[in-house]
Order: sequence, then structure tokens, then C-alpha cells
Amino acid sequence: MPKPVNERIIFRLIHTPCCHTLLCWVNPRLPNVCPECGERIYAKLKTGDHIITSSEGWLRIADYDFKGTWAEYNELVQRVKELEERLSQVP
Repeated sequence: MPKPVNERIIFRLIHTPCCHTLLCWVNPRLPNVCPECGERIYAKLKTGDHIITSSEGWLRIADYDFKGTWAEYNELVQRVKELEERLSQVP
């Protein structure tokens, strides 16, 4: 098993303008919709008024060891693909 790797990241703490949820965000792309209520928030986040940013973040990346069968793993992968497809169709 490979050793875990530390990677420098830009960390963002996002205060959603819709339902006031706090999100710890390490994805370089800002979210289009709020994960809590589903409201579109990208345009409001682009102003920067709802984001605290730090370039001093570190992310530890380690292999994930799935403890199931191949059939269960394939089922999980299929479910994730279906959810991604549904999310891509959100207006």
C-alpha cells in the first residue's frame, strides 16, 4: 500500500448566502448549488463576500481500502455515476 501524501491546497470556508450553512471547501471550483437546500449560489459566491480563503491548507491523501466485494464496489461506482448524472441535470 502506498504511503499517504500531503498536498498543499487552497482552503475556503464558505458561508452560504441562502441557508447560512458553513462549508469547508477544498475544490478549486466554487459550488453552483448549496448542498443543503439546493439553491443556486455561484453568482453570489463570485463576489467573495461569503468566502474566507487560506492558501496555507494541507490535505493528506491516502488510499481508500474498500472492504467489500467487487460486485458491491461496482454497485457503489454505478450509484455515484447516477448521482453525478442527476446533479449535472440540475438547472
